[in-house]
Amino acid sequence: MPSRCPGPECDREIGCKGLCIAHYQQQQRGQDLRPLRSYRRGASCSYPGCKEAHYARNLCGGHWQQQHEGRPLQPLRPRRPSTCTFRDCDEPHSALGYCTGHYQQHRAGWKLRPLKKVIPLPERIEALIERDGPDSCWIWLGALSSDGYGRTRDESQRQVMVHRAVFEHYVEPIPDGYFVTHICTIRECCNPAHLQLATDAEVRVLLDLRGRRGVTYRANAEVKRDLVAHLALHLPKTNCTGIVSDCICRTEREEYDEGSGLAA
Repeated sequence: MPSRCPGPECDREIGCKGLCIAHYQQQQRGQDLRPLRSYRRGASCSYPGCKEAHYARNLCGGHWQQQHEGRPLQPLRPRRPSTCTFRDCDEPHSALGYCTGHYQQHRAGWKLRPLKKVIPLPERIEALIERDGPDSCWIWLGALSSDGYGRTRDESQRQVMVHRAVFEHYVEPIPDGYFVTHICTIRECCNPAHLQLATDAEVRVLLDLRGRRGVTYRANAEVKRDLVAHLALHLPKTNCTGIVSDCICRTEREEYDEGSGLAA
């Protein structure tokens, strides 16, 4: 049994009924067996000056589309660049050959100029922190909010609080419903060792202890007692998470409650 198709000018392997798949399909349609079209792999478009890859009928995809629609063949539009055409700009292309920043300059009628380099948020924060030592307060030298906390903008120009950004970068992401408090009570401090998580109730009690609230926090007496005992003893310690529910020093707090007569 021959291993090659007996069809005209065909050297393909036999696929079905003694023929290759293409000649077998011709036979199934009731057509006379004819030579198969050769694949034009690696060939280019036959239109003068076009170097696009062959698609069909000796033409590339763009010129074949023109011919298929009955239009006269014309040179294709040049492909848009993958990056901005402004000198020394490697930003992705957006429109009219420019990136988003240079396109906005062009649209506003400004003279095109190099874009400002976007500095990562951690690097900008590091440049505006004054350190005296690993255990001392790291003072933020940048802009402050109306409450006295450091603030800046991230890479997307969204305003962020510096102490929260430092905690997320050096410690862990901030869970929903939690706040970042300063153990040292210095709002300009950015030392990760001086920052801890706290719930809303813990923050309110902490403000009561520090005398920063004009109105006493009205909470359940038992809950407030536990929070006061916890925060007063352990929040100034750097090894405490500041969270009563899962604090590593919860056993010590319970011993303190028993020794001081605060235990239920």
